[in-house]
Amino acid sequence: MKLSPEDKIVKARIAYMEHKETMQYAGLTMIGDVIMSDAIPTAGTNGRDVIFNPEFVEGLTQQQVVGLIMHEDGHKLYQHGSAWERIRKEDPMLYNCAADYVVNLEIADLAKKHSNFIAMPADEALVDEKYRGWSTPEVYADLMKNGNEKHGIPKGGFPKVTIVVDGSGEGIPGQFDAHDFGKLTPEESKKLTEEVDNAIRQGALMAGKLGGNADKMGELKEVKVDWREPLEQFMTDVSKGTDYMTWARPDRRWQASGTFMPSSISESMGVLGLVIDTSGSIYAMPELVSEFLGHMRAMFYAANPSALHVVECDSDVTAHTIYDDSNVADLDGKRVLRGGGGTDMRVALDYFKEHNINPEAIVVLTDGMTPWPNELHCPTLWAITERHISAPIGVSIHIEL
Repeated sequence: MKLSPEDKIVKARIAYMEHKETMQYAGLTMIGDVIMSDAIPTAGTNGRDVIFNPEFVEGLTQQQVVGLIMHEDGHKLYQHGSAWERIRKEDPMLYNCAADYVVNLEIADLAKKHSNFIAMPADEALVDEKYRGWSTPEVYADLMKNGNEKHGIPKGGFPKVTIVVDGSGEGIPGQFDAHDFGKLTPEESKKLTEEVDNAIRQGALMAGKLGGNADKMGELKEVKVDWREPLEQFMTDVSKGTDYMTWARPDRRWQASGTFMPSSISESMGVLGLVIDTSGSIYAMPELVSEFLGHMRAMFYAANPSALHVVECDSDVTAHTIYDDSNVADLDGKRVLRGGGGTDMRVALDYFKEHNINPEAIVVLTDGMTPWPNELHCPTLWAITERHISAPIGVSIHIEL
């Protein structure tokens, strides 16, 4: 018996919620409304509600419908509809592509292992192994810089006249759904955040009890949130601009790697400073440094400072690198730190003053085994690896892998 499009959706959702690999996402599937409409040619989401074109669904296999549901749930999970406000507004079509690359890799992985259960909804979907483990803004920055010839994505982004976010115009090869991101009110976005958080916790619990794969959801639930919120508050407080400020919850791709990422801060933020303690103890923790640099790169994409000055210091300044939009993608875990000696973060802070660099704020990654300055020249946050140490001046948070 041939199923109607509505019945295919219902059947796929049930299979999706019962399969051991995806049952942890069951709560996400229940968030928002499901709408059958020919207002869009395929399927689409605003980050919460999902629209399916009946004719499009009818032409898909049952496995592809499961993949389509996972794709739309992925946008809910990573909160693509409310996060990353600056880049979402800068080039909506490029942002949509970046969001799809992040979501589709997970579907492609499952399709290889369980082809009888799930499949990609389109043969030429936006899938690129290059972006494995990347966040949405990292993919966006790479696409802006390099484009993607295979999928028809131009370097420098899409011309403003071609941007289509409602599914009514010509898209690009590999995009099988429409995104209408940014349309939720702040109140709706906040409620969605709470619903997603609850779904993550409940999904991990259910998968654990029923023998499902709860590893990914466990990572999402157990990310190191102890220092993300005070870091968010610190960045909010030091922003001087008058722009509307919306701090959404982090993109879930970043959460999975333990990385804080607000959706936006003031568009007019000036210079931001970062000091990396390269003394022996920090020098010996490359994984922590890599994670922290990921946070700072994420904050750059959100805060949009005019420049990020990265100063490496043990007991002397060993390196000074300036990052802006053109090279911030290079701020990654492959960075080779210079140092390994003693510890004196006062030297790094004095360096800013001596070279007439006037950051709006400075973030210092350190083990805390340093002499402390008697005064600060700008708001300073100390990200300290030793939990028993707090700075007597500025703001202290404690971080760990």
